[in-house]
Amino acid sequence: MRFEPISQTMEGLIPKGIPEPKDTDKAVLYILSNDVITEGASYIVYKEVLNGIRKTLNSDFFIIPSSINEVMILKTGINGKTYLKKVLKLINDIYIDQSDILSNNIYLYNGNLNIV
Repeated sequence: MRFEPISQTMEGLIPKGIPEPKDTDKAVLYILSNDVITEGASYIVYKEVLNGIRKTLNSDFFIIPSSINEVMILKTGINGKTYLKKVLKLINDIYIDQSDILSNNIYLYNGNLNIV
């Protein structure tokens, strides 16, 4: 399993001269996938994985299903669900191959109830 800040995943892929995104404690976007980032979105069905992420973040979180290959994770309270849903739809429409789109919905993981 791979769970890391997206800036770490993108390290080395950003062309020289373009500033890399700076993560802050409040707005770190994480990626959840497998080690090869291929069909790794399936980790969201494992409650023990989601509960482990909650413990790591010390927060409930949004699950942003960017494709069948990975999902993005963002702590709650950073941006509203409506805003994130609009961003996801835009990304899916422009950048993601139709066959790789997982969803246009944003999901909230509630750690107290251990449910999405």
